[in-house]
Amino acid sequence: MKKQVLLIGAFLVTVFQFWGCDEGTNIWGQIKGSGNITSIDYSFDGFTRIDASYAFHLTVIQSDTFFVRLSVDDNVVEYLDVLKSGNWLVISLEDDKSYNNVHLNAEVHMPDIGVLKGSGASAIEMSGFSSAEDFLLELSGASVFSGSLECGDCEMQLSGASVVNMNGTCDQLNLEASGASELNMGNFICNTANLYISGATNATIHVTEHLSATLSGASVLRYYGDPEIGNLNISGASTIIKL
Repeated sequence: MKKQVLLIGAFLVTVFQFWGCDEGTNIWGQIKGSGNITSIDYSFDGFTRIDASYAFHLTVIQSDTFFVRLSVDDNVVEYLDVLKSGNWLVISLEDDKSYNNVHLNAEVHMPDIGVLKGSGASAIEMSGFSSAEDFLLELSGASVFSGSLECGDCEMQLSGASVVNMNGTCDQLNLEASGASELNMGNFICNTANLYISGATNATIHVTEHLSATLSGASVLRYYGDPEIGNLNISGASTIIKL
């Protein structure tokens, strides 16, 4: 009986090691990055919106021309899910796998940007954009955005401990932030601001003309400037501080 148990155990170990697994992939669909980085260029153009997920490190740069390059582990290339759909550029991975210790970098050049979405712990850097057009930023799942921007109205939707580090200017800032998110925007100067902040979120902004805010759930709002104060609704041990 003991001998049979040992034989079964040895057989299972062998199966786990060799049963239909490619290099860097195990039988549970887990992909471990090889460490051998390769770059792929895509000939996409005409997009004004980006959706990045799966912990990609995305760099977005203003340019007169379009350019899209991904640099990833060579054993991850086959699992890339990168496409242009309408005016969207989508940068992601196949959903039915688990990825471990992978290198996921994307560089995108484009003339104008209207919407930027980051999820799944994505890290996004953006620079060089100056336009009178509006801009929408959506972050979730502990994603991080760092960058500079000059735009018309700016709308931000943050959740899940996401972080924004931003400088530049806008006409009106419309912000919804929750889930212990953090906004460091003391150098992002807006004329007016309408804010909805909850869930222990911390925000620092700079507003010059008019400020309205709703705070709840032990959130903290710090602001620079001397705006006219409009509607303020503060609850749940939240605070607002003028700097």
